[in-house]
Amino acid sequence: MTAHPPCRAILTPGGDAEYGIRFELTNPTPHPTALAIDEPFLQFRVRAAADGAALVVVQPTLDIPINPTTVTVPAAGTLALASPVRLRFGAPSRDGLVWSIAHAPAGVELTFTLDLPAPFDQPFTARL
Repeated sequence: MTAHPPCRAILTPGGDAEYGIRFELTNPTPHPTALAIDEPFLQFRVRAAADGAALVVVQPTLDIPINPTTVTVPAAGTLALASPVRLRFGAPSRDGLVWSIAHAPAGVELTFTLDLPAPFDQPFTARL
């Protein structure tokens, strides 16, 4: 039996070559796991690559209030964390919640790392 990876990104296509981002965390333990996070959830990094070459991810300056909170990933369960960040494949935006990659989405590999404690801190990949 293969263990379910502790994190995955769910990218939802929107208009203008933009994708919404949410994360699904899976707790591999028989105990609930409490996580201190900020709302809105921006505690992640993303790297992009296509055909083995790194792509620049442009992240405009963002100055918004955040609210510390605690969420719990249930024992042997999952929790979804939605981010207000949208990934745009094309021209950069001035909107701090729109991160841009100057490449068509086809064939792009995105590697996410969440700024959370183990086991949710390991890089994981999503492909478009």
